[in-house]
Order: sequence, then C-alpha cells, then structure tokens
Amino acid sequence: MSCFGILLVALSCNVAVLFIPFINFRQLLSPIDYTIFHTVEMLWGKGLFALSVLVVGFSILFPFFKLAVLFSVVAVKSPGPLLLRLLNRVELLAKWSMLDVFLVCLVLTLTSGQILVGATTKGGVPLFITAIVLSMIVGQLLATRLLDHSSRGKNLRILTLDLSPRARMILVVFSGLTLVGALTLPFLKIESWFLVDDSFSIISVLPALWEQSSYPAVVATALFLIIFPIIRWVVLTNRTWAAWKGREEKRFERLFGLARYWSMLDVFALALAVFLFEGSSFVPTDAEVGAVLLVAVVFIGVTVERLVDTRNEPAKPETVES
Repeated sequence: MSCFGILLVALSCNVAVLFIPFINFRQLLSPIDYTIFHTVEMLWGKGLFALSVLVVGFSILFPFFKLAVLFSVVAVKSPGPLLLRLLNRVELLAKWSMLDVFLVCLVLTLTSGQILVGATTKGGVPLFITAIVLSMIVGQLLATRLLDHSSRGKNLRILTLDLSPRARMILVVFSGLTLVGALTLPFLKIESWFLVDDSFSIISVLPALWEQSSYPAVVATALFLIIFPIIRWVVLTNRTWAAWKGREEKRFERLFGLARYWSMLDVFALALAVFLFEGSSFVPTDAEVGAVLLVAVVFIGVTVERLVDTRNEPAKPETVES
C-alpha cells in the first residue's frame, strides 16, 4: 500500500474515533460509555482542566494537523523548506498522541480486580492506536527519505560534553540500571478505603490489562514502554563500548533510530504525572519509587544521547602507564 493509502486509513480511523466510545467507566452500578468528546466534557466538568486540554490537544487537534502535513508532503513532488520544517516538527511530536492511550491504560490497570469501580476499553482504543501507528510509520518513512540527519537532530542536540570513553560507559550503565528499576518497581499504589489496595509497575501493567481483555493496550505497552526502550539501551551500550575500544560502531544505527523513535517512556511519564495531579479523583493513588525512576530514566536518556554524542570519531582506548 502506498503512503497515501496508509494515510487515508489513518484518517478514517481518526474520524471514527471521534464518535466511537473510547472507554466504559463504572462507578458502583452506573457504567457509562465515553467517546473522546464526552471524556473532555466530563473532565472539564470535574475541574480536571489540564487533562481535558491535553486530551483535546493530543487526541483531537494534533492528529489531524499531523495528517494534513503528511498528506501535503506526499502530494507535493518536491516539498519546500516550510513543508520540511513542518514535517520535522510533527515527527518530533508524533508519539505524544499516545498520551491519551496511556491514560486509558492507567485507568484500566488501577480498576483491574476492583468491585466498586471498573473500566473496559471500547472500539475507539484500537482504532486510535492504529491511526497513531500508521501515521508514525508514514512520517518516519518520509522523514528518512526527505530529511537529512543533521536537520533532524539539530532541534534536539544542545551540547556535546567532552567526556572520556570510561565516563560515557558509566553513564550508559547507570541509565540501564535506572531503566530496569523504572520497569520493575511500583510507580503507583492505590490508597483508598473502598478499593483493594495494590501497587503496579510497568511490567505488572501487562497482566492487569490482559485480564481486562485490553489486548491492543497490552501490545502498545509491551512494545513502546518495554521492548523498544530496552533495544534502545542495548544498541546505545554497544555503540558506547565500541567507542571505548577505539572503533566506530555503525551496524545498528538504523535500529537505534527506530528504537528511539518508538520508545515512549517519556510520554508515559507525562501521562503518569498528569494522572497523579488530577486523575486520582477517579482512583485515589500515591506515587511510588518507580515513578521517580521513570522520570530519572527519561532525563538520563536525554543526557546520554544528546549530551554524550558517541557518534563522534571514536576515541583512542585508554592506556595505563607503567
């Protein structure tokens, strides 16, 4: 299928999501289906203004703007500088459309196994995930073909530290330890007298979503929050180790770019932060140590990848003077 055909499918899914229920939320014996518009109305009515603004921005407005840019790039034989700049911007922001999906995953996880409250996904969730994934695939293909590496990276890299290969390796190992902690340690704990107390890590989200029969959410969580972040770290470690040994490693450059593009721990961290500040009115929760590590792994990853540029000329191996 051509890029234009894929974008048409993504557009159809985005339009359908506006009218198909996204989630069914039950309090006591009153289950209610919520479309995206109903969700925004409900959030705003309960005073959850940040959540409602984020849902409107990332789930309603931005997906259509992104598709408009992608359609324009596909339709034009030779995109001009303005279109290329827009393509670069929407690619940098593309994954943030998953924010609403991760908010739904949090609600589903926290209501799993509860008696007085519950939630189930409806048809809007797989449609929305499909729309996001398809538009990101097309966006990545277009960016790879039309944007050179320097133009794609200059908006992100601010500074390059002149660190020794050993210091780089220590940073990468430390980032791996924080990644393991962020994935395995609890990030939220239910604190309510009328709910079953439980705590959840990113790993434990998977069985909770599976019990809810939310299979698209299981796949999205496994890929974007676990598998791709691990691949990203493994390739970065390989590149840093090669630089330490005095050689340049480029075999997995494309895999690294792919993993970085699809890793969404930063999006999940924002969803978690917003939920802790406002969403806990639905399910009272407290942050756990995993939430701190999640924020840490995002910032450490930015430091390692943006400030410590291992793609420079490989440094000479360190020697020990006799």
